Amino acid sequence: MTLQDVAREAGCSPMAVSLALRDSPRVAADRREEIKAVAARLGYRPNPLVSAWVATRRRRNRSGAGTIALLSKFDEPMSQWRERREFYSDFYDALRERTEVLGFRLEEIPTHGPGRPDGARLTQILRARGIQGVLLMPGGGTDREFPAVDWQHFAVVVAGFHGREMPMHRTAANFHAAVGEVLVRLEARGYRRIGMYLPRSLDFDQSYLLSGRFLSWQQTQPESNRVPMLVGKVAVTIQEFQRWVRRERPDCVLSYHHHPGEWLQAMGLRVPDDIGYVVVPRWHPTTAAGIETNRRALAHTTVNLLVRELFLNHRGLPSAPEVVFIGGCWCEGDSIRPPEPGLGTVTEAGSVGSNVPTGPLRTKKKTPAESGDPRRGLE
Repeated sequence: MTLQDVAREAGCSPMAVSLALRDSPRVAADRREEIKAVAARLGYRPNPLVSAWVATRRRRNRSGAGTIALLSKFDEPMSQWRERREFYSDFYDALRERTEVLGFRLEEIPTHGPGRPDGARLTQILRARGIQGVLLMPGGGTDREFPAVDWQHFAVVVAGFHGREMPMHRTAANFHAAVGEVLVRLEARGYRRIGMYLPRSLDFDQSYLLSGRFLSWQQTQPESNRVPMLVGKVAVTIQEFQRWVRRERPDCVLSYHHHPGEWLQAMGLRVPDDIGYVVVPRWHPTTAAGIETNRRALAHTTVNLLVRELFLNHRGLPSAPEVVFIGGCWCEGDSIRPPEPGLGTVTEAGSVGSNVPTGPLRTKKKTPAESGDPRRGLE
């Protein structure tokens, strides 16, 4: 069964059949459904390899069709940054790397600042240039909205939970699984009163994946071991943190940054003898234990998802948006007690990537109860 057979049966040209099967708006919606019905009745199945090859040739022969627009919300374009920025610079480089490997070109289009186009104007610009694929860059604050583009003309994918008011395919780091991985490992090492602190804005930006997983785990713990979360309005200050530690007395802390070591030592507490801490996500170079976000895989998957939509000729906001989570990797560190010899690795089912330690395991150090007054630094 060939494309020509379907065309004869449907009373149209092979080109019309091809367009209808790719959901092209160049064929009226009711006519598309008629042609699809004929193809289904005849048992026609397109060759996916041929379809991909044809789509590639079509893209190369159309001006702008090989360009993917990257909409960003930073105060200045990423190309003008004088210094590399945590996470975002690596993510941007990986986006460009993947688009080039797949035969596309990535072009940043800043959307905030003086003279930036509104949604209607940006729609005109993208269509005039023949650009059909759009990526929404994370960063710039979830309180900033992307321009109200007429998305029916484009395939679009967003990285992270920006633009959450729009039903779009998106990718995100799996912080839910990351927190679960950390909790399982800490419990295996004897920690019981595990606490978490983070700013409210970060929790919102990550769609409550961090706090949601932590709070659900707490419900499985004895009430005496449930340490209330410390949530800062903006950022948690050293004063807030130290008051919380003195009041709640956690034996290990889940942190979103690398300050706890300094803040705990300033209280006279020894890490990890008196108290431990784990960093999620582990972005900075550090010796602390934590989950490292695989930003390169996150960027590559974001591009892959968009290219899939382009090859399938899907345009507009999807009726069933997908969220693709990317796992991270557990990294051993000197901020917590090492695992007991012979226990091997411990992981939560379905959680983040590799469980292989990044460095040699150290000899177990004494716990606070073994090394002296457990109230050290908490007076």
